[in-house]
Amino acid sequence: MALVQTDSKQFGLKDDMRITFTDVAYKLGVSVQVVHRAAKEGKLENVTFVGQGGYGADTLYNNETTISAVKKWRAGVRKYTRKPVTTATISIKSKKRKAA
Repeated sequence: MALVQTDSKQFGLKDDMRITFTDVAYKLGVSVQVVHRAAKEGKLENVTFVGQGGYGADTLYNNETTISAVKKWRAGVRKYTRKPVTTATISIKSKKRKAA
């Protein structure tokens, strides 16, 4: 009996291979909660929810999707770039304290 290995030759494209939500979050540089929220809201397609409830250390399986679905989801997301603060004004007002 031989072990079954997943290889990119099994699929039509490399983008059709399954990938876990944790790997997606790591590759995109976002938190896992962002990927979960997109999947729950229906923005992320080809999602397989598996596993059990409870604490994270007790989870036996991972939620999965495909790379092509991730690319399609990220194409519709507006890019956010944080603008650096160029000027900051700090004002310190001295307040007179009343004698106790």
